[in-house]
Amino acid sequence: ARLYRTGDRGRWHPDGSLEHLGRADFQIKLRGFRIEPGEIEAQLAGHPPVTQALVMVREDRPGDARLVAYLASETPVDEAALRHRLRERLPEYMLPQHFVVLAALPLLPNGKIDRARLPAPLAAGVPAGTRVAPRDELERQVAQAMAAVLGGLEPGLDDDFFEHGGHSLLAAQLTARLNRELGLALPLRTLFEAPTVARLAAAIRAASASGPSAPRNMARLADRERAPLSLMQQRVWYLEQLQPGGVNYHTPSAHRLRGPLNLAAFGQAFRTVVQRQPVLRTAIESGEAGPLQRIHATLEVELPLEDLGGLPASEREAWLMRRLDALIAEPFDLSTAPLFHAQMFRLADEDHVFFFMTHHIIWDGWSFDLLYQEMAALYPAFCAGQPDPLPPLAVEYGDFAAWQRQWMQGEELARQLDHWLSRLRNPPEPLELPADRARPARMSGAGATEWITLSNGRLRAVRALAHQAGATPFMVLLAAYYALLHRLGGQRDLIVATPVRGRDAVELETVMGFFVNALPLRLAVDPQAGFLEILRAVRTMVLDAFACPDVPFEHLVKALRLPRDESRPPLAQAMFSYQDVRGRALAWGELRHEHLPVFQRGSAYDLGLWFIEQEQQLLGGLSFNADIFEPSTAARFRRGYETLLEGALADPRQPIAQLPLLPADELAQLRRWNATAAAIPVPTMHGAFERQAAATPERIALRLGSVTLSYRALDERANRIAHGLIAHGVGPGALVGIALERGPDMLA
Repeated sequence: ARLYRTGDRGRWHPDGSLEHLGRADFQIKLRGFRIEPGEIEAQLAGHPPVTQALVMVREDRPGDARLVAYLASETPVDEAALRHRLRERLPEYMLPQHFVVLAALPLLPNGKIDRARLPAPLAAGVPAGTRVAPRDELERQVAQAMAAVLGGLEPGLDDDFFEHGGHSLLAAQLTARLNRELGLALPLRTLFEAPTVARLAAAIRAASASGPSAPRNMARLADRERAPLSLMQQRVWYLEQLQPGGVNYHTPSAHRLRGPLNLAAFGQAFRTVVQRQPVLRTAIESGEAGPLQRIHATLEVELPLEDLGGLPASEREAWLMRRLDALIAEPFDLSTAPLFHAQMFRLADEDHVFFFMTHHIIWDGWSFDLLYQEMAALYPAFCAGQPDPLPPLAVEYGDFAAWQRQWMQGEELARQLDHWLSRLRNPPEPLELPADRARPARMSGAGATEWITLSNGRLRAVRALAHQAGATPFMVLLAAYYALLHRLGGQRDLIVATPVRGRDAVELETVMGFFVNALPLRLAVDPQAGFLEILRAVRTMVLDAFACPDVPFEHLVKALRLPRDESRPPLAQAMFSYQDVRGRALAWGELRHEHLPVFQRGSAYDLGLWFIEQEQQLLGGLSFNADIFEPSTAARFRRGYETLLEGALADPRQPIAQLPLLPADELAQLRRWNATAAAIPVPTMHGAFERQAAATPERIALRLGSVTLSYRALDERANRIAHGLIAHGVGPGALVGIALERGPDMLA
């Protein structure tokens, strides 16, 4: 039985059951978690010098809901100490993103807190005396750009961008914004090396001294129905011609939607996204000069509904997953638009699953983030009968593809290409891991995935180690991957491909399409180096690579003149991907969005490791080449990675060669198998030999060419040598030099 209290909300169902819908007061629902602000407020109030605390959700930017704590204190509050206190007592999802300190919280005439008068974090700033304001116009521009990217919180002069919620994705966005506003070409590395307003402004001044860089002007094509393929599309198109109908480049997604669904408004929102983003109306056609993008002005889009409500409730989930697997396996015809499949499944009145899968030739990971943003804006607007709230795109994917073709002729490409050639000259031998089968002459593309889930506690440990090394969680997990590959295959010179967003122009931030480029990251692994040392080397390598992210992978392969080998991917046979999706809008109107993991049964690499950072965990997978690996082997690799990472987090100074690779249960089993110790009846070697000679005197003991000696003859020869030594005064413990050729006498 459940005890209900005054202020609880509920709903009677026709069958007489009562559904609890939470509290009618100030209970918070944020990113799928139900939060009692009173628990957080109690912990805040227990921290001196806080005299009063209030916690609430603010959405100062549409779709960007943040947990904000308001504190009353007459003296400055040490935010670092306060965060440390909360982390010891509360789960990660209950930690406020921002703290606003006021002398007193505003009150209504009845004595209650006046929430409407609480300032936004930007307006409130931080307590006087702890925040240093910008000193000039450049520092003000940098601070405002950081505030825009971080969601409204303007940092002080010495506040660290990453300590205020920044991560690699936001760092890329901030760099792109500053480059556009200031006419520069700052690499991402600059922000990691100068993460405060003061230091970043100083770095900008140094960069400006060499003169402004030419801006990346992306003009709109006059022909809105045709465009060249981007270089990334060109490579995927070529691979599709080699293996048509495969699933390697399918990008499926399944979105669980809980709550009352307005199917008509949802369909209208989805069709608006298709009309708004030309890449969703694009097919790849053959032209006189080769393949090109054919962009349809309009496209009739259906969103079929499959009702699973007629099935027994216990069978719906299994049926759904079988249907999703079947949809994922459906091939695309690249010459026919649309290059996506979409379908809605109904499991119950307020339980639906939206399936959406594109071909990679028109899509990348950031495009999913845009899908979340646009559906979160369009669906509630259409439910309320309001017009489309989104502004039109400044440029489209076809414009980018045409611009990229022109950019390939410029000096910047040559500079970046020189960078990569200097690092990849004399590439290492291809990756060789312990496989179950011989490698076929041509990869079939068959593959599967071993799922990985790292708990909230493990995620916190990853973040803590990243902070200690001045790195990011991406770099920590990548370093562990290099360590795993080295331990599995023994190779010390390794290349791992990692995707980069490819949207370094602000106007491309809202454009869906295939922008991602693969960077081949080469690292020399010293097995005697500590994990922390390897992590710092990975940090240097990643920042170095991200400064030259624009050379298309296929262009680099051609420049290196690598021999053609269809049995494996060129240059890099391992892949690593990391995406932070904590900023995705998980509320689409009244619908609560949950990610339903699905994946295509294919692999473009021998081994691929990917992670998606969510609020409470890291969800990941280890994809593998099914041509050469059995699922059990991939599962062993996955367990090895988890074990190695745990060991590195526990002691990051431990040498790579000594990090644990076997899980505790497998290590215990190995010890049981090797528990073969037995008592030896004779404690000395010569004693054991004499026993054998007594038991089988005529048995052959030694054979050398045509010479054979029995145990008796060899024992007699040994005794003659022993008696000769005794006659010369040699006793037990004496050292005797031996100057004999290798043969029977030396053995005797």
